[in-house]
This record gives sequence, C-alpha cells and structure tokens, in this order.
Amino acid sequence: MNNMGAIGRHLASIRKRKEISISKLATKVNISESILYKIEEGAHRLKLDQFCLICEVLGINPNEALGFEDQSNRYPYEEDLVSIHNILKDVAKSRRGLILNEMSKIATVMITMAHHKDSENQVHS
Repeated sequence: MNNMGAIGRHLASIRKRKEISISKLATKVNISESILYKIEEGAHRLKLDQFCLICEVLGINPNEALGFEDQSNRYPYEEDLVSIHNILKDVAKSRRGLILNEMSKIATVMITMAHHKDSENQVHS
C-alpha cells in the first residue's frame, strides 16, 4: 500500500468528520482544490510544510494525522516533525524560498522512509 495514499485518505476522513470542505481547507493551506484532492487520493506527494499546515488547520497533531491516536502506538518522530515544521516556518519568513523547498523535500523523504520502515517492522513483528 502507498503510505502517502493512506495518509491522504486518513486526512480526508478527518477533514470530512470535522465538516471542513475541501475548498475551505485548500484556501487555508494555500493550495488548489485539485492538488488537495490528489493529496487525499495519494496521487500527489504531500510536502512537509503542507502536511504541518493541514494538521494545524484541522486542529490535529501529526500523530493523529498519521493514524496514531493511541499513545502506545505513537509515531516516534512527532517531535522531530514539529521541529522541522518550525524551522521551515522561520525560513519562509526570511524569504529563502529555495532553501525552504529543498528542506521540505528532504524532510518529506525522511518522514516517508521512517514511516515505511515502521510499517515493515509492524508486519514482521
């Protein structure tokens, strides 16, 4: 299963449960409705800054967005994710867009790899 697809579908389910339209969320996250739809379907890679902003707008923490509501099954990288998000916000404020873009790509790959490895470990356990 595509992890990005699973995360996107979970975000869509949370959005719907909170009765937030795709249009309203897309506007608040500053992306097009079509891109948000593709993210929710797993057809578009979710960038770290988008992920953090979506979580913020939905009023959830990254653990919930990743499907780890139960603290015993807590996503071990949440603190790192929040730290990276804060760094990205600071970089964005300083208008270093290229650096922001590159950091976002690196962080997204790291989180995807870590999530995939965690999923493999759960299957083999």
